[in-house]
Amino acid sequence: MPEHTLKYRLMKQAAKIKGLKKNLSRTAAELREKYRPAAYTIGFPDRARSHSLEFERRFEHGFITGRLTRRNAVKAVLFIPGGGMLKFPDVSEYKQFEEIALKTDRDVVIPYYPLCVDHSMNEAVEMIYDVYRQMTLEYGAGNVAVAGYSSGGTLALALISHINAMAENVPMPDKLYVSSPMMCIHSQQEREHAERLDKSDFIVPVKWLDTFRELITNGRTLPDYMAYPQLGDYSGLTNAYVCFADSEVLYAMCGSLVSQMESAGADVTLEVGRGMYHCYPVTNKVSEAYLGHFNMMDYLRVSAFELVECIKQRFGGE
Repeated sequence: MPEHTLKYRLMKQAAKIKGLKKNLSRTAAELREKYRPAAYTIGFPDRARSHSLEFERRFEHGFITGRLTRRNAVKAVLFIPGGGMLKFPDVSEYKQFEEIALKTDRDVVIPYYPLCVDHSMNEAVEMIYDVYRQMTLEYGAGNVAVAGYSSGGTLALALISHINAMAENVPMPDKLYVSSPMMCIHSQQEREHAERLDKSDFIVPVKWLDTFRELITNGRTLPDYMAYPQLGDYSGLTNAYVCFADSEVLYAMCGSLVSQMESAGADVTLEVGRGMYHCYPVTNKVSEAYLGHFNMMDYLRVSAFELVECIKQRFGGE
């Protein structure tokens, strides 16, 4: 295990004091009861902090999205936050969303999907699918990336399978980025591996991987690809960036997920953070996470070549 900075060690100790892992050891019913009071309260910023961005709330087709737009942006990213399917992103997280917009040269769309306090995951996937489809019409095929972390990563992966299942000629995203996507255990090998990792994971307990399945189904039958992204249909996806920490229980499903994606023809870049923690590139709290954070931004960034090609596509020209 690599040596860590003092800030990393303090953060790890703070997570234990706050009881993050203990909180996720509750039953699905207990978690729903705890998070229900806040499940219907959504906070938005009054405006973007950066003068280069405009903030907008949209209420369309019964869905709510937050949008950070740049002047003359030609590409966008559907950025799906995590939260265990139990809570919406906090207003303070818009600082991170703005950074993504500024560093990737993309408009950023944040979907406020139905939570599994009173809904099941299929409702969230349908909402994500509809928002994504509208984005492809607005920005054009091949100009929308999808990114998600934790349970948001689960939804990002489920979206790919759902596009294939719906067969409505919705184009695949130009890029797919996921960090520590939540996945339920499917095989005994995965379970044994996750149980070994339980001691090193200071955020997510192995018990949560079973609770998560009960939470997202909420008494309903779901397609396998929603609970088990490692069984998903990734046909048509050209490339993806997948990130896990080797100290988190979810790393037990990393191999089967990447193998499933590659067998469908996707070119997968895998990043494994040695001695790191759940969603470290996205939260970016310590210096050990900086490289992963840079890699995320660099992958999603619109290159000069992509920009020229996109302008040609939209406005014509040689």
